[in-house]
Amino acid sequence: MLKAVTGVEMSGEELLRLGWKVHELEKAFNTIHAGFGRRDDVPPARVFDEPVKTGKLRGQRLNYERYNEMLSEYYELHGWDRESGRQRREMLGKLGLRNVSEMLEKYGKIGR
Repeated sequence: MLKAVTGVEMSGEELLRLGWKVHELEKAFNTIHAGFGRRDDVPPARVFDEPVKTGKLRGQRLNYERYNEMLSEYYELHGWDRESGRQRREMLGKLGLRNVSEMLEKYGKIGR
């Protein structure tokens, strides 16, 4: 379908890699220009405090500690710093986004 619409031929693997790069670019933009960090990847307190009102999950709520464990695992899977959620040079380099890591470094926003 991509080729029919754009004229660009791309394998499924190439398309996934492109999506990954876009995701990394969005994250870098939000880190630099909006100061996003780990706190911005955590839902509002009410989802941990207030139980679900209806449906199959009625009465349940998210566990804050477990959510944070899973968030750290998510960061690790993406090659980001587990503590801050910031991107690391190594992963950006593997994706051919060294210029992005340089920009993050310039603003003091690169992960350890």
